[in-house]
Amino acid sequence: MKKIKKEKYPYIANGLRKSSFTLIEVAIYLSLLLLIVFIFSNFVKNIREFSVLSSKISDNILKKNLFADVIKRDLISASSKKLDWNEDKFIFKKYFLNSKDEPDVVCIGYEIRKNSLFRIEGRYDFLNSKWNKRISSFVAPDFESFNLKLHKIRDRVISVEVECKFHKLHEPKNIFTRLRNI
Repeated sequence: MKKIKKEKYPYIANGLRKSSFTLIEVAIYLSLLLLIVFIFSNFVKNIREFSVLSSKISDNILKKNLFADVIKRDLISASSKKLDWNEDKFIFKKYFLNSKDEPDVVCIGYEIRKNSLFRIEGRYDFLNSKWNKRISSFVAPDFESFNLKLHKIRDRVISVEVECKFHKLHEPKNIFTRLRNI
């Protein structure tokens, strides 16, 4: 092995012993680095699991609130005449202003098909209990059931209470709407 000349490279020969690491020191630094990486990776994993869980919960809350909003919007302009309601099938007449600002009426209904709730809009024959013309639209998935309760005074419906149950949500969602007089 060659000797290092101190005259030519004095900074290498003098500082070689003082600035170098031993194998034990390198092993300790690597083990500390691995420990920090392991703790950080577990922390990131837990944050990911928490975010997935919280997004599922927020999706369920959003689902419930969007469904409630759709029904409330329909019930706000629903007819208050008892004859304009089919309580068993959750079908009612809805009054609105058309594009020419003239009063118009459409029938609205809700039904559960394949564990999903659908909103039906069109013309309904209340005497024969059948739809003449209808368009269905998807409202909410994972739907188990809903119950409709009309609060009536004589021949008028004054308020509507709807109780909905979802498959994956344990508590039912209650919607209570007071109807305007028509």
